[in-house]
Parts: sequence; C-alpha cells; structure tokens
Amino acid sequence: MEFLLECIGFAPQTDLDWLQGRVIELGEPVPWRGPGGEHLKLRLADGVELRFDREQGQSAVSLLPYYAEPSRLRIGVGSLRAIDDSPFDALLTGWVAPPPAGEHHPIGPQGAYHLAAWLTDARRLPRRLKTGHVLAISVAGFGLDVSYIGPNDAGNRQDFRELPRGAFIDVLGGPDAPGGC
Repeated sequence: MEFLLECIGFAPQTDLDWLQGRVIELGEPVPWRGPGGEHLKLRLADGVELRFDREQGQSAVSLLPYYAEPSRLRIGVGSLRAIDDSPFDALLTGWVAPPPAGEHHPIGPQGAYHLAAWLTDARRLPRRLKTGHVLAISVAGFGLDVSYIGPNDAGNRQDFRELPRGAFIDVLGGPDAPGGC
C-alpha cells in the first residue's frame, strides 16, 4: 500500500487494483495532464481527491492522493526540472515569501524558507523560467508520524522540540532524491 493513501484514510490492506478500478469507473479527466482515460481524478471529500495517472505507451500507473488547497503560496523559482518519464510534472525548488519586485535581499531573506514542490500541472508553465521568477502555487503535505528529522545517526539526534523553531527539513536535491521530498 502507498503510504500517502494511508495518510488520507485507506487501510494498508486496501486492494489497490480495486481502488484503481473505482477511479477509472467513477473518475473524471484531469485538466492539463494528458489524453482522456489516462489521467483521472476522483473526489473523495472537500479538497481531497485520488489521482490516477498512466502515461501513453507505459504500463506503470500511479494512484496518489491530491489535496486542492484554495490559498496560494508565493515562491521565487530557484530551479524547475522536467521529469523524463512524467511529461506533465516538474520538480520546483525555490524560496517561499520572496521579497517584492525591486527589493533585493541576500539568499534566505527574513521570513523566507527553501521549498521543493512537485508540480502536477507543470504543463501550464512556460518551458523555461528565469531564476527568481515568482509563482503562486498551492501545496499540501502528508505525514503519518514525524517524530525525528535529521541525520540517520542515533548518537547525533537532538529533540526537535528543543530547537528554537522546531524541526528543519532540508531540501533533497541530489540525483537519488525522491521528488525533492
């Protein structure tokens, strides 16, 4: 079972084939994704959907939760990386809460923080965006239980509740990073 499906209430023993079948049977096309029948959404509750994606010519399928957040977050583009096997998606990194146009601050301006986000509708964007270009995006995070964030070294752990601002989650940007998450 995909742990993100567990985050929205599906039990670990849920039959994924049955769930995919329900989305195919009852879902509706997702705009900005691809040809009909390959990219579907099934609304579960207010703002929560299941997304089914199958790229043309590929047998791999993804079935993931999607949360439609009505508010927007301003992010200054650091990088936008296309994904070879998913042409409608992209990995965006940048600084949230960038300064207003014309104001210059050093990297990491007061109140800003680094963010990586998986864009599921990157087809709507121009092919290239200049560094610093500001986008308004909606983001949502899912988590089962986060009790420790940091190096995988038990001797180095510091209780995140003792940190002045809680936990710091570092952006993963290496070639093995799972979608910047």
